[in-house]
Amino acid sequence: MSSQSPARPWLLGFALACACTTGACPGGGADGGPADGGPPDASIDAATEAGFDGGADSASDSGSDTTVDSSTDAGLDGSFDAAPDAATDASPDATIDAATDAATDAAADARSCDICVASRECMTATCVGAACVESPVANGMECGELVGGLATQICVAGSCVLRHCGDGYREPGPMPVREACDDGNDSDTDACSRACLPQILDLDVPPDGSFEASLAAGAASVAQSGSGDLLFVWLRDHYDHAEVVTRRYSASGVARPLATDPLVLDGAASAFDAAPSVAALPGAAGWVVVWVARRFDHARVMYRFVARSGAIGIERAADDEPTNQAAEARVTALSDGFVIAWTATLAASRDPAGGVRARVFDASGTPTSPSFLPAADVSRREEAAALASVGDDWLLLYGASSLRPGSTAELFARRFSGTVALDSDAIVLDASGGYTPAAAALGMGASGARYALEFVQAGQVFAGTLEPSPLDLGSSLHVLMPAGADDRDAPCVARYGAGTLVAFEHGFPSRLNVLSETATLPPELSILLADWSGSAEGPVDARRMPSGTWLVWAGSEGPTRTRAVRAFRMP
Repeated sequence: MSSQSPARPWLLGFALACACTTGACPGGGADGGPADGGPPDASIDAATEAGFDGGADSASDSGSDTTVDSSTDAGLDGSFDAAPDAATDASPDATIDAATDAATDAAADARSCDICVASRECMTATCVGAACVESPVANGMECGELVGGLATQICVAGSCVLRHCGDGYREPGPMPVREACDDGNDSDTDACSRACLPQILDLDVPPDGSFEASLAAGAASVAQSGSGDLLFVWLRDHYDHAEVVTRRYSASGVARPLATDPLVLDGAASAFDAAPSVAALPGAAGWVVVWVARRFDHARVMYRFVARSGAIGIERAADDEPTNQAAEARVTALSDGFVIAWTATLAASRDPAGGVRARVFDASGTPTSPSFLPAADVSRREEAAALASVGDDWLLLYGASSLRPGSTAELFARRFSGTVALDSDAIVLDASGGYTPAAAALGMGASGARYALEFVQAGQVFAGTLEPSPLDLGSSLHVLMPAGADDRDAPCVARYGAGTLVAFEHGFPSRLNVLSETATLPPELSILLADWSGSAEGPVDARRMPSGTWLVWAGSEGPTRTRAVRAFRMP
């Protein structure tokens, strides 16, 4: 074999193959088909390779192919094919493909947005990024064909439906005639009658006097989750034991029954101090229910989750003082969790007089810190906490008194964000023996959260507005209901319309009343007051939610005159 190897036929084949990758293939294109009607590349390749291989390999290579092919081919093929091909194919192709695909996708997305139209009359379509997104138009928008020049159909939840009482849209009036409510059905067993008038909703009416149903003054008895459903909580007293129970309803007051209804959260509660309270969890996760439970010789603050499906979570302890005695547990929602406040009735090393505790939890129910003392001065005994919240800001109202005999109780207010106090000290709301405070969030103002509050002092109902920065009642505190021949007790306050409404107990035997200085109460309130004039005994709870303002109370019902729990949604 000479020192300079002759040109190998496979090199020519390799050169042809490289040329074909550029599209310059004899008699055809890069796709293997002839452009001029000649034989396909496969035929040319087969013949050419047969000629080269058959002649050269069989003759010239017969003695040297074993050595040359096994070494040179392996080296050349390995270097030419493995390295250049990998570099040529993997890198440029990936770059070209990624860029080409991105451009192709963008063009396709642009084309899809160009034809983004609603699928039906009561929907609207919007191009959001790469997607055509449909959403329902506002309820009450006229749709369909006119009949006699009048619209007989409207949009409700994205569908065009016949306009009538029971279509699910509350007509504001005057034409068509105003509806006080419209829950989308023709049932007379929920909170809205088939005539579109609000009616009393029976949550729990003892059929035979075997138990009494009741609420706790100051505790939140209803909350609305992000899914729109409501959860009501109350206490069933069976005389020898009590139960913390709950039931789900739609936003308009239609029952959502389960196999076990109502749900029992604690079957061995104390009728004296259970006082269940509820708050909605963030989003559509459901609710958290809080109450005081007797466990052996101690009273503990317990809580459980109730999912939107009605599934019940495990029972957990909210307090971290298992040997103390808890009372008056309250809960309010935060933007990503909730806060629980309660009264510890026994003295402790950090609080020699006993008093209010608070603890913040995330949305999963995990405490973010140990319980803390929200009162700035722990030398006095605090009790009767009330809670309200806006986002992560929350307000605590509580009473406090000195341990000295004959001292007068005072009412205080303090704000927090999570566990951080927003006020260096609590402010005094009343220094003359005020009690049973209540609060409602009015929303977030330019300088912070605003709250409405009320309390009772010397038979009078006081009301005011707490303004932020700094926390101050200013001149807003005033007598809402003067003292009369009967006492006032257990007031509650809730947003209603552009203002607030107040409900409270008065007289003996106890009766309920509702009034407002800042909002016009609807004529359908007469339905509620007619019921209250004969059977409602209180306490009463008022809560503003996205579905409206609800009133919940206890009253005597049926031939046995046992206590029942009922509700009413304000029009």
